[in-house]
This record gives sequence, structure tokens and C-alpha cells, in this order.
Amino acid sequence: VGWGALTVAFPVTVICPLTAWEDGARRAAGQAGLPASGFIDHYIENVVYPDRYTTLLQALAAVVVLVSWLGAWTRIRRRPRAGREDAAAHTER
Repeated sequence: VGWGALTVAFPVTVICPLTAWEDGARRAAGQAGLPASGFIDHYIENVVYPDRYTTLLQALAAVVVLVSWLGAWTRIRRRPRAGREDAAAHTER
């Protein structure tokens, strides 16, 4: 998630190491490297989904991540803590 946030916040300065590795491997094999736009633009946009949906899909991905974090946070907060009376009752079920 952190890497994704960095690439969105600083798209020109942060390059994925896997993309750089693929680009180097393609060039070493005598093929053209990836375009400057990178892996996602080359393989995903306009191949899997039209370019006009990019912003929508980014927003949906962000919502999914935030909802999953909220769900995890809620579950962690509801766990009984050791030493509390309800913790003993919870383990006896």
C-alpha cells in the first residue's frame, strides 16, 4: 500500500523495482524497453479497461483498501484483552 501511495503521489520520481527489472531484461534480450509511462500503462490501461475509467478505478481501489483497514481496526478493537472479565467469558464459549 505504501509503495502504491508513493507512486501515485510522485509518479515521475518513484519507479517500481520490478518495472525497472523487466525493462532491463527486455533490453538485454534485444527487445524494446517499456514505454516511459511504465508497466501499468503498457499492459493494463486500454487493455483490461478503457483509459477513461482510470480515475474511477483508482478511487474504487482506495475505497476497498480503506474499508478493509476500517474492518481490521474494528475487529482488533472488539477483541477481548487479557485480564478483563469478559476475556474469561469469551474463552469459555
